[in-house]
Amino acid sequence: MIIHEGRKRQIRLMVEAIGHKVLYLKRIAQGPLSLGNLKTGQWRKLSEEEINQLKKCSNSPVSQQPR
Repeated sequence: MIIHEGRKRQIRLMVEAIGHKVLYLKRIAQGPLSLGNLKTGQWRKLSEEEINQLKKCSNSPVSQQPR
């Protein structure tokens, strides 16, 4: 399931609305970043390019709208 802007428990509520229950969720990407081959508990430093991509995303009008 891909959503562009998640609200509090949005996926769980949508799935519940059709009579099912979410047992497990895993975020595999956040903005331009992808989890890739990282396993649970692992981490890595971001590249300069990834940092620049995040900065670019944070300056978009969508991310600056009040919630």
